[in-house]
Amino acid sequence: MYRTSIVRQVGGFRSQYDFSQDYDLALRISDITKNIRHIERVLYYWRTIPASAAAGAKDYARISNMAALRDWYARHDLEPVMEKKIYANYGSLLPDTNPLVSIIIPSDSYENLMTCMEGLLCNTSYKNIELIPVTNDQIANAIQPELTYLDQLHICRNNNDSGFPERCNFGAAVANGEIVIFLNDDAVPQSKDWIERLIEILRYPEVGGVSPLLLNPDGMIEYAGMFTRNPGLVGATFHKMPGSIPVPHPYNQFLMRDVSVLCGACIAISKSVFDEIGGFDAVNTPTAYSDLDLSLRLIEAGFRCVYTPHSIVTLCGNHSVGSKDEPDQAEAYCRKRWGTYLQKDPFFTNSMQEMLYKEF
Repeated sequence: MYRTSIVRQVGGFRSQYDFSQDYDLALRISDITKNIRHIERVLYYWRTIPASAAAGAKDYARISNMAALRDWYARHDLEPVMEKKIYANYGSLLPDTNPLVSIIIPSDSYENLMTCMEGLLCNTSYKNIELIPVTNDQIANAIQPELTYLDQLHICRNNNDSGFPERCNFGAAVANGEIVIFLNDDAVPQSKDWIERLIEILRYPEVGGVSPLLLNPDGMIEYAGMFTRNPGLVGATFHKMPGSIPVPHPYNQFLMRDVSVLCGACIAISKSVFDEIGGFDAVNTPTAYSDLDLSLRLIEAGFRCVYTPHSIVTLCGNHSVGSKDEPDQAEAYCRKRWGTYLQKDPFFTNSMQEMLYKEF
């Protein structure tokens, strides 16, 4: 359902996108208004007959489908290589520049840190990076002589007994990159182009931060976007579901989409945006919910938070910088500061939670 004046403003349906004319119209309308709402009621059942698109027929519609999306990229001055994914249309962007990316890794573990950095160097095709481990003198003195061959290594020494958000801020303060990636020290990239697929999303309109698909070593999903309106403030969509098998639902982990909360285990954000919103709040969220707070401040500032399944990282589950205290203070702060956002998630409806969140 569209406002008539909006449909007329964008020119209505276009015959060159027959079989995908509704998709093309929706994309063009999304260019001129962000006032779009979901009605959480079943208002229409789509008939399914052998010859209908609902039954998987009309493969030719995919041609105009891809063309409509290609036209969206052109309107936003983005140059993609169009790809037919199994569950979605996708354009991987051709790089227009080669920005320096600073990867900030807070760590209290020599073993974790070495494994993480070696995994990064072996599984990362993007080469214009600097590695910024944020750690104490003891660990810094241990890793430095072993990695003297790395020009990309810039150790940030921090001997305070500080938590994850404060260490991230320390690392960002010395970062030289145009883009910063905050990464757990138990994370290892699974897809070599994980950085390219992250930073390309930062070129999309209004995007402030992006997180990848995070898997456990057994291939189960740790994170595919987080949502609010949960008894524990936030929940991870598709948590503990197989990462390689789609759920039997149109909404699945293979769709790139806006989310309310990014996962602190891996967040890419431009340095200028990070500075603009004031970085992580190490005062009010020193031990927990710092990613929730950062994400909602991005949204409050008019930016979008995006989850992408095209970048994949594995978490080994032994992150060395954890919560040292009960998160009561941070939870109380977030409930007071972000109460309106915590009451309802615009990207993950009540019925979605009941169907797709196993721990609900």
